[in-house]
Amino acid sequence: VEVTTTEERYRTMIQYRTGDMYAPKLDQTEPLELVCKHFVECIKTGKTPLTDGEAGLRVVQLLEAAQQSLQRCGEIIKVG
Repeated sequence: VEVTTTEERYRTMIQYRTGDMYAPKLDQTEPLELVCKHFVECIKTGKTPLTDGEAGLRVVQLLEAAQQSLQRCGEIIKVG
């Protein structure tokens, strides 16, 4: 942005934006809804889910380690 006059400076200060913008449409579906639909589909068809119980266990272990690290002022906690 190049502002050369006092008037341009004033206009720039009171506008929300200057120049063009692009706002892509984003999917508004809740991620949990997508995961649940995928899980139900796997039950119906016998497909293997993208994430299994092992993946869930790893997530819980990571969250527990992160919580312990926070409680210990950032100490490194080994997982598994």
